[in-house]
Amino acid sequence: MRALTIGAAMTLLAACGQGGAAPAAEAIVQPPAEDAALAAAEKRARETLPVFWSKFDQQAPGTSNYSVKVALQAPGGYTEHIWAQPLTHSEAEVVAKLLNDPVRVTGLAYGSEVRVQPNQISDWAYGKDGKYYGHFTTRALTQYATPEQRAQAAAILAAEPLETEVR
Repeated sequence: MRALTIGAAMTLLAACGQGGAAPAAEAIVQPPAEDAALAAAEKRARETLPVFWSKFDQQAPGTSNYSVKVALQAPGGYTEHIWAQPLTHSEAEVVAKLLNDPVRVTGLAYGSEVRVQPNQISDWAYGKDGKYYGHFTTRALTQYATPEQRAQAAAILAAEPLETEVR
């Protein structure tokens, strides 16, 4: 069973660039097992992961807040997807720090370092000129968000998940 936190994703979007304490963990969203929009978003995020790593490696002026969403196993057979700040990456492993407190994963908290395989990444994001690219799953999950959360996401997400030059 998959567990995602739409509230945490929206809170993370709002907190990007503000630093400070961990965004509060919010209610878990459990989309239907066959959520086609979410599955397509994860597939597209994985397909375009090389675009993200290129941006991450370059760290071009005007870009910031690089993050990846990692799938971690939680008790009870759940998979919790949590945003994390990548520190290093290779073909075999990604090392990252959690950007929020897990809801169901035990033994980890905001700032915990995790090591995951690249196939455990379900999304990616970075900021540029006040807008956020990527966030494929966030975009798909907005159907479960409150109107306020949808407005918040619309205000901060770029119109398209990929910059024009990489579409």
